[in-house]
Amino acid sequence: ESVYMDVVTPTAERPISSWSWQNGIGFEKNWKVAGHTTTSILHYYKGNYPRVADNSPTSGFRLFENTVLLGLRLAMTDDTFLYGSAVYDFPQSGTFWTLGYQTKIKDSVRWDISWRDISAGKQGLLKTFEKNDHAMMELIYFF
Repeated sequence: ESVYMDVVTPTAERPISSWSWQNGIGFEKNWKVAGHTTTSILHYYKGNYPRVADNSPTSGFRLFENTVLLGLRLAMTDDTFLYGSAVYDFPQSGTFWTLGYQTKIKDSVRWDISWRDISAGKQGLLKTFEKNDHAMMELIYFF
């Protein structure tokens, strides 16, 4: 997938980029592990932008400037699974990873518990949120 955007006329007063070029490639594969289905994904994202990234809200999508993502999902049953994913951002030497467990309570209700960790070696969006590692417990309702 590749996207080129050019929608805003550039001016010195606007804190947003006038154009960007974003590319991504991904692979997904299902495996049998001890009789259970494991789904793995591997993605790579690369973007080119006319301005240097900063910590402004408009730079949120810049996490995928030069990034690799790995994800795994181990289905223990049709209703229960373990999952994990990790994003590594090369410009920031940073990671965002999560590890969790999810189970179905009813057709439209799921329960999830996970740990999320953010760290970076260089200044940037990941470094801004570095002290926000946390555990989450969610009750999810689908309608």
